[in-house]
Amino acid sequence: MAPNLLAELLNKRNAPYFIWTAIALLCALYFWFSNRASPQSASSSGSGSSQNGSDSHSSGSGNRRDGTANHKRNGARNGRRPTVSVSLDTLLALPVDVADSMIASFLELCSSCEVFAFALADSDEGEADAARALEAMGAFSSGLLLHRLMFASTLAGRASMVRQLQPDVHLESEPLVAEELKGKVRNVRLLGSSDFPTFREAASSLF
Repeated sequence: MAPNLLAELLNKRNAPYFIWTAIALLCALYFWFSNRASPQSASSSGSGSSQNGSDSHSSGSGNRRDGTANHKRNGARNGRRPTVSVSLDTLLALPVDVADSMIASFLELCSSCEVFAFALADSDEGEADAARALEAMGAFSSGLLLHRLMFASTLAGRASMVRQLQPDVHLESEPLVAEELKGKVRNVRLLGSSDFPTFREAASSLF
């Protein structure tokens, strides 16, 4: 009976109406289910974005902490030691037992400052002798770098080298060189003068 009833309802005249109505209902159901699923996906996506935002915020905080730590480390590294140049004429000319006090002050200076040492030498042998003397007194093990041992064959040459170096302080044993550097290097201390009668008095404020 049911097939006969369906056959009566579906004839050539009204069959297209039933077919298109069925298609419309299927489309409506499809869009209805799609719209219900979209808010859930958006909610899940929003939660994920929020979590990612929190992760990004945490990462940003971590970067700020790292930056602060790096800034502190860099600040420590940038605590520059004073640059001091020293003429070695007197130090190298005196016997070791006589120059004990001066040597001790010089070694202390090497360990606490960036020291450039100037010696007079007009030959390779003279330069080698000066290097050996400094090594024997412990200058290199105290912090003096070998490439900062510098040589000039004349006092005028030394004055020119010190002027180009522009140290924070220059300790000079020759009055002529000290006079030449006056006004050209910020702080020149003449060893043996009334202001700095001994090497230690000239260097003590730099330790």
